Amino acid sequence: YKSVNPIAWDPNNVPDGAPYFFESEEYLIEKRTKVTMKKILEHANGKNICIVSHVPCAQAMALYLEGAPSIEESKIGPWPLGGITMFTREEGSEKWNLDMYADCSHMPGEYKNGLKEWSLPSLTK
Repeated sequence: YKSVNPIAWDPNNVPDGAPYFFESEEYLIEKRTKVTMKKILEHANGKNICIVSHVPCAQAMALYLEGAPSIEESKIGPWPLGGITMFTREEGSEKWNLDMYADCSHMPGEYKNGLKEWSLPSLTK
């Protein structure tokens, strides 16, 4: 494993988009996720990728790929435990398609409909 994220070693010299705690929701969505996703997609070199993450980061990445003009117009919302989201795009296209969001149909029993929901504050619709 090799991280493609910029790293912040010095609090007085934080590279653009580096994870640095404590960060605001705005920084996560507007800076860190954009830098991270661009690097992940560049590093993937057109291959399929799977990203496993905590909800705030996963929601921010989904917002980036969705490309909605605003959070209000986004389809991204609260995320249940074990929810799977999938984006695809045609080869050569820059536009991502949201095929599945926070789907729990793979989960057993009572978890199948989703259990609890987590969300960035701006996405609690």
